[in-house]
Amino acid sequence: MKSEINNNAMDKGFRFLGDQWGSAFHRNLELPGIFNKQLQNDVAKDAEKEIRMDILELVDPDGEILKHPILINIEHQSTILLPDKIETLDIYKNYSKCRYNYPLLTVIVTPFPKEKQEIRYESTKSDILEPVFIVFDDKEI
Repeated sequence: MKSEINNNAMDKGFRFLGDQWGSAFHRNLELPGIFNKQLQNDVAKDAEKEIRMDILELVDPDGEILKHPILINIEHQSTILLPDKIETLDIYKNYSKCRYNYPLLTVIVTPFPKEKQEIRYESTKSDILEPVFIVFDDKEI
């Protein structure tokens, strides 16, 4: 019997960490603000393909960096971020902002250097997505 590789296994493991230990996960990634809770992450529906954010957090202000609550979309990116994927991240951003009525920060956790990835998506001249990259090298992963 031939076994198939599960391409989503890393995303599922990443989501599990966020689900089970959200506050510690938030702190360990050194994200801004104070973790409040995880939110529904299937805000973007597409009839042709299943798309779902890895982790969507509601974050409270910390009085230092953040003065107001925000959302943080944390995405595990196991391949180099390409134009089609950053466009999907922009869809996540727009749906989440509309559903929850908070600004959103997109964070990409990846083993690949930022310089090798798509780092900007401009859906309009005034709506621009520029994710924050957290890069872990192979040894850290």
